[in-house]
Amino acid sequence: MSRPRSQAEYLARLVPPSVAGINRRSLLAGAAGTGALLGTGLLAGCGDSDSGGSDSKEVSLGSNQSDPKPKDVVAKVVDGFKTSSGVQVAVNTVDHNTFQENINNYLQGKPDDVFT
Repeated sequence: MSRPRSQAEYLARLVPPSVAGINRRSLLAGAAGTGALLGTGLLAGCGDSDSGGSDSKEVSLGSNQSDPKPKDVVAKVVDGFKTSSGVQVAVNTVDHNTFQENINNYLQGKPDDVFT
């Protein structure tokens, strides 16, 4: 094997052939698709046990995505989930710092079915 002519060529040789064709964009797209499929299945299996368990058509989602752009993205994902599954999602948004500081109390109380 010849000596690499640049640092970029050297680094490119370190990548195994099995993943050489994967770029960041395709990896993120695959991860987002997988996350959406898993999230749909996880959210569909959740529900308030007081209102009938798995037959329940409502799920609570705790979110610490309180900034405008992330909050809009969460809203779009929830809307897509509602449309595809028919399950209603009640989003409980709390600012990030408050959520982080109170996570232990939150989990010991009555937490949402799913949270970020």
